[in-house]
Amino acid sequence: MTTKKKVREADGTVRKVWSVVFSAVGIALVVSSVLLGQQSFDTLQAVALNLGLVALAVVLIDLLWRICGGSPFGEELRELHFQVERLSESLDVLEGTKSIGLDQVYDRQGNFGTQADWLKVISEAENSVDMMGRTLFGWTRSAEVADLIVKKVHHDRVRFRWLVMDEENRYLPLLTEEDINIGDMLKKKLRVVEEFLKKIHDRLPEESRELFEVRRFRHVPLYFSVLSVDDRCYVTQYLFSADSGNSPFFCVRGAQAAWPKAFKLEFDTVWKESVDPFVAIDAESAA
Repeated sequence: MTTKKKVREADGTVRKVWSVVFSAVGIALVVSSVLLGQQSFDTLQAVALNLGLVALAVVLIDLLWRICGGSPFGEELRELHFQVERLSESLDVLEGTKSIGLDQVYDRQGNFGTQADWLKVISEAENSVDMMGRTLFGWTRSAEVADLIVKKVHHDRVRFRWLVMDEENRYLPLLTEEDINIGDMLKKKLRVVEEFLKKIHDRLPEESRELFEVRRFRHVPLYFSVLSVDDRCYVTQYLFSADSGNSPFFCVRGAQAAWPKAFKLEFDTVWKESVDPFVAIDAESAA
């Protein structure tokens, strides 16, 4: 039941009670006036009769008023009261989203946009791009992704940090989706991602490779993926009952806002304890 409906019902109950009270008082006064008239108390009789008639008239007028639709002015005041309450609640919500940095919310990641929209997000990066997920396999499906990353790193000097699960992650065998063990599927995806990242690494000139970092985590199962582009974070919440495309998705913004800071701290914490798969490759190349 809505607040407006509850208030109207309460208001109706109060009016009914007052109608009963005024009716009882009016009838009692009229009866009293008759009795007083029999005792020759003319003045008191007149007062009691007039007051009784006034009370009954108030009840009658109120009844007629309600039959005709009630007081338009009163209804407008009540409507204004509800609108002010709703506005106050909306302002509270807006203030809350501002403090945590919430920028956009989607019911599912798939409604954010197409591959072109994701590429646009990357292309707008000016300083840094951080990616963290179990596989980030979706990024390997477009040949344009690799070209864009090479351009952003080598020409625009944007730093990329790519963080995915290691095949030796101790939690990987335990991860399930729709009651099916997905360990083998994740491993296959990770191998495709590793090859994809290695090709980008090899395409970059040696002086730009320090801006393209890749690490693999072994110590956390990870229950969300995050794409951070400068001061924006795009977050997908992993669900047991749905794939990532059908999972909740939102964007937070602002270097000093609570949620962007929290996700940055989470990324940096996982990154710090992860391993670099390209260390041996670069060492062999240098030898």
